[in-house]
Amino acid sequence: MLNFNDFIQNGLTEFQFGDSIDNISKKLQHYQICPIDNDAGSFALFYNQIELLFDHHQLWLIQYEIDRIQNLTLNQHPIHKKTPIQQFKKHLNELQIGLTETKDFQQIILTTNHQVKLYFDLNSEYFLTAQQSWY
Repeated sequence: MLNFNDFIQNGLTEFQFGDSIDNISKKLQHYQICPIDNDAGSFALFYNQIELLFDHHQLWLIQYEIDRIQNLTLNQHPIHKKTPIQQFKKHLNELQIGLTETKDFQQIILTTNHQVKLYFDLNSEYFLTAQQSWY
């Protein structure tokens, strides 16, 4: 459950954005919940170092942050915090994943055709995080 390779290729498939914490937590084992704002129903659920963020008790973001997870695999290729953007693009191309590229003041952002956003440091061009959000 919650496989990085599947996430990059297809986006979030195991759950749906808007699902409640109760519905999601019933499907998981060994998770941790960290409150952010109890009054607003905002909290993070960590499962295998993957972060699921909730607002108003509904899932709105999933994130694979390389500093927390350390090592991932994409199409049998290791992904780590020193994976450069060009290498990541090569792996995406092998999987025939369409993407667009944008830049902001600190990051390069690749967005897949399933709206998964891959963030890279603007200076080093190393992988930072992969995330998808509801809005």
